[in-house]
Amino acid sequence: MEDHDGTGSLRSLFWAHPLLSLCIIASALRLLLAPFFTYDFDVYHWGIILENFQSGNGLYQVAGYYYTPVWGYILGFISVIQNMFLNMDAYGWKITALIPMEMLNCRYHISVETTIQFIMSMKVPLIICDIVVAYLLFWIVKERGDVRKATYAAALWLFCPTVVYMSGVQVQFDTISALFMLITTILVYRDRCFLAGMMFAVSVLLKFFPGFCILVLIGYVYAKHRGDGRYLNRIMQSLLGAAIMALVIIIPQIMDGTVYDSLSFVIGRMGSPTDLISQLQSYTGILIALCGMVWFGMKMFRSRNDPDSDLFLCLFGALASSMLISSTPQYMIVVMPLLIYHMVICDRRFWICWLLISLGTFEAAISINNFSLLASLSAYTGLVDPATVIGLMQGMESAIFLGMDLVVFLNSTGCYFCIIGFILVLLLLFEEQVAKAFPPFGRWMKKL
Repeated sequence: MEDHDGTGSLRSLFWAHPLLSLCIIASALRLLLAPFFTYDFDVYHWGIILENFQSGNGLYQVAGYYYTPVWGYILGFISVIQNMFLNMDAYGWKITALIPMEMLNCRYHISVETTIQFIMSMKVPLIICDIVVAYLLFWIVKERGDVRKATYAAALWLFCPTVVYMSGVQVQFDTISALFMLITTILVYRDRCFLAGMMFAVSVLLKFFPGFCILVLIGYVYAKHRGDGRYLNRIMQSLLGAAIMALVIIIPQIMDGTVYDSLSFVIGRMGSPTDLISQLQSYTGILIALCGMVWFGMKMFRSRNDPDSDLFLCLFGALASSMLISSTPQYMIVVMPLLIYHMVICDRRFWICWLLISLGTFEAAISINNFSLLASLSAYTGLVDPATVIGLMQGMESAIFLGMDLVVFLNSTGCYFCIIGFILVLLLLFEEQVAKAFPPFGRWMKKL
């Protein structure tokens, strides 16, 4: 009966090419969402940066670019592709009917809507990165486990709602950060230390979170080559690769005197909280991140029996510790491949963390963006009336729940779910120490 109705043959086809099947489905899902739903604020700024390039300005010579240089260079490459293959007279237009969006309580909206052609040219590279990350994660898990586990891992990445949302809707580039972090991990695992150092520099200068893994990576090289005495040579190769790549990336900023501006993303974000509670939360997160970096770095240095397994564990722990610095939804994407790896290879209980973090960050992101996702569609297709978009957004902010408007409530609860998820990650990673200090709590974790 199964063969007659086709389900048996479909199942056989899927398992004959599991990764390819997943990638086709995941790509189709993203490409289906991409033209219809877009967060206006971020992609507008990518258009401003590209216009600065077209005017012959450097990254930081005109106000508007507040990220590290690597993303600017990637945007420059996308600009070259656009000029070669696309004929875009303008990246977007001011839509007067959408001006009321800029007067809402949530200030992260703009009435300048980028065209659907421009939006797709920005989203397709990010979708491709999602697929490449899935392939690398599949390879790592297959190397350490089997094909079924690898397929499961790739599916958890490709259909994680926040990963789909950030590349297919919000146009955020954290999937590229995850890509370079995975490439770094694979290269150091394969003992390609010079190249690993180069890729690590790229990942840190794209988003700073991978920087918390530096002690783990050095510790792994030491643990791996402790017996043959080549650890110093390999560490120097890694540092040389990182230094060369960092210099290549920063040279344009050195030449035009904008090095400080190129670090503004990190410096500005670290010093951004103004109220006491936000400052305490931020500095507590930084302290936890530094403690995690040192703890897992030392654990990696002390590794003797199985440094390969300890590499993935300690990288996961160091990155997870840094996630409490900020509850910004897209930041968690860099740690998601390692969380998935740990869940399918080491401890299935981490599925609870995956669920809390994935759904929490998705809720936090979509609640802030809400019906503004229809703005470009209303501006260029007429499928949705701009007045309808404005009315729906105003309705979200006027609805009161537990003393908060609905946008704030949903965003806050999503952030709390994410934070709880990462706290649970750390509790599971430190399960032995927690069980000794609090036996009842340790017994509860065993039952998860």
